[in-house]
Amino acid sequence: LDKEVIKNLTNFNEKSQLAKSILKYVVKSISSQKMEKLKHQFNILDKNKTGFITIDQLKLAFSYCEINIDNDELLSIFKRKIDNKGDQKLNYTSFIALALDEQMTTNREILWEAFTHFDSKSKGYLSIEDFKLALDRSCKTRSYDNIVNMFKEVGLKKDEKIDFERFCSLLTDKKLEEKIDIRLLSSL
Repeated sequence: LDKEVIKNLTNFNEKSQLAKSILKYVVKSISSQKMEKLKHQFNILDKNKTGFITIDQLKLAFSYCEINIDNDELLSIFKRKIDNKGDQKLNYTSFIALALDEQMTTNREILWEAFTHFDSKSKGYLSIEDFKLALDRSCKTRSYDNIVNMFKEVGLKKDEKIDFERFCSLLTDKKLEEKIDIRLLSSL
């Protein structure tokens, strides 16, 4: 086990629903040596090959890496997961999103790739309609009202356009996150 990967699980900052949608795409689209490393870490933890990491398996991983973690902290990791089904299991996508280090989410090339995925009409900005279309394409259909609420959560108006710089700040700007009280990573 890589101690840094396990440690990143506790260091993950709170993210908005909008940021979670973006991160989910990033997780599924990155094919790099870093992702292979994270996939390998997931497979080490998923000893029973169920496709999930249980709370007991994760607790053992922290112990093995000599990282002290109390039960409340451990439970909070499961509350931040992407699928948020209320269970105490991490699926692959949630594990990767939580384990990504800040370098991955601040890599402009990766963020540009994600931006162009959502900006399928190459307008240079994103709207609610662009997010809805991208989520529909990835079979994560959301209602228009749900996406309006995702925009509101990060302080955007429903008719506001998001350029690339603002898109990046939704994932990386700590001050923005604190200012608008972004929620824990929970569900997609």
